[in-house]
Amino acid sequence: SKLQEADVSAAKLRKAAAHWKTKHDQLKQQVETLGADAAAKAAAADVASCTEAAALQAASERVASLETTLAQEREQSEAAAGKLAAADAEVAAAQAEIETLRQEVAAKAVEVAEALRAQVETEARATSVEARLAQVEETGTANAGVAPAAAASAAVSVAPAEAPACVGAAASSDASIGNEMPESEVAALQSKLQEADVSAAKLRKAAAHWKTKHDQLKQQVETLGADAAAKAAAADVASCTEAAALQAASERVASLETTLAQEREQSEAAAGKLAAADAEVAAAQAEIETLRQEVAAKAVEVAEALRAQVETEARATSVEARLAQVEETGTANAGVAPAAAASAAVSVAPAEAPACVGAAASSDASIGNEMPESEVAALQSKLQEAD
Repeated sequence: SKLQEADVSAAKLRKAAAHWKTKHDQLKQQVETLGADAAAKAAAADVASCTEAAALQAASERVASLETTLAQEREQSEAAAGKLAAADAEVAAAQAEIETLRQEVAAKAVEVAEALRAQVETEARATSVEARLAQVEETGTANAGVAPAAAASAAVSVAPAEAPACVGAAASSDASIGNEMPESEVAALQSKLQEADVSAAKLRKAAAHWKTKHDQLKQQVETLGADAAAKAAAADVASCTEAAALQAASERVASLETTLAQEREQSEAAAGKLAAADAEVAAAQAEIETLRQEVAAKAVEVAEALRAQVETEARATSVEARLAQVEETGTANAGVAPAAAASAAVSVAPAEAPACVGAAASSDASIGNEMPESEVAALQSKLQEAD
């Protein structure tokens, strides 16, 4: 009975040892599988992290590059704005100068017109006096009148950026045999019983060994699972952080690209305005040069008209003096030269460019009379104004 019980107990222990060994092997296989999965996941996470890190680095570099380019574009825009303001000021100054020159041209045109009108009047007076002188010389009478004449003048205008399972063990009961046996059989049975006890002890030890190994491995699996979960959570946090940083960097890149495009559009517009302003300045400078030339030409016309007026005035004054003398003497044959020779000779000398005029009147040789000093002073004053 004890031997049978020992055999039963050994069988149970053998079964328990096999059970725990099998459970250990299964759990070990599970651990290996979990390790491989964790390694694969870690590798995939590393790859994804490296990819996100590379993308984040690229986005950061792109942001830095765009910020530098944007700063350069803003500097260029500010410089262009300064040039444009200077060009606008130059255009305004040129327009003011153009307006001044236009006014000067108009004033010169008025002066020319006045001088021409005075010249015409003086010419008419001189012609009339000469005719009168000729008549007096021919007829010898002193009662002839001189009629003055007037002329019209013209004005000129200028437009301007899983968990495992556990198994329990069974206990055996001891029974008395109550039958007596021969000593040899008893000895054999005791020997077998001892062997069974030894075997049972070994099997019990083996079962305990494999159960302990199973429990240790189970604890290891639980620890590995907790570590894997913690690593996964940390990886998720890091991935979310990198993803958020990458998203922010991408948005920054988009914003910087938009701002840069706007700055470039503004720079192009400013460049166009600057080119237009430069063209306007060049046109204004050309117009200023033209107006200056026109002013100079008008000044020459004024000087020429005044010179002609002075000459005509001198001739008319001389003829009037000659006529007065003839009328006083009442004679037509006083050895007076013809009226053409009796007119005063006026010399005009240039003093400075473009034209200056000087005049001097001469007396009539045959009469021997000189122009009054007041008239000579008036003529010299007019010549100085013309200069």
